[in-house]
Amino acid sequence: PKGIAVTSNKIFVAYTYDYQVRSFDYDGNLLSQFPVSWTTDLEADENFIYVLEPLANYIQVYDHLGVLVKQFEAHRNVHYINSNQKNLIASGAHPSVNIPPEILIYDKNSGMLQQRFPVSGNVIGSAITENNVLFLELNTVKIVDFDGSIRYEYSLESGIDDILHSQIEMNDNIVYVNDLQGHSIKTLKIIYE
Repeated sequence: PKGIAVTSNKIFVAYTYDYQVRSFDYDGNLLSQFPVSWTTDLEADENFIYVLEPLANYIQVYDHLGVLVKQFEAHRNVHYINSNQKNLIASGAHPSVNIPPEILIYDKNSGMLQQRFPVSGNVIGSAITENNVLFLELNTVKIVDFDGSIRYEYSLESGIDDILHSQIEMNDNIVYVNDLQGHSIKTLKIIYE
């Protein structure tokens, strides 16, 4: 499994190389499964599952039983998805794709692309608040506005030659960054001034 998303009563898991999304209850019982194309990340809310399928060039939107409801156009150089109440955000570069890396922000209901801005090829995940985008660029958490202008940067300790961190998530004002080398999750608190 590569991607995971949680709602109030279900856990959704992207089984990347089985080309499936499976849902479980909190006791670990399998509730359903459905086929998808290659994916490494998904998001879910109480109504839908949003699956980033870069090889299909879409963010596919499924109901909780796996019925395709709608799709949002994306491209092959985004691999991570995140959301807030009204927006979806897609990010993440892949060196084998000849499309310049960027962050795409969608209206969650309509699927319309609201904003996009370029990023470096080192961006490996993003999160979105009401007014800001947070993304992980190597070992630095960057906070930008919706136009991509830097508002704040925070450098995490860096490894010798390896990238330690690989994904970023956010809940309220707490940011979670996984540390692959340290086998831990770092938590950062955002203090708004």
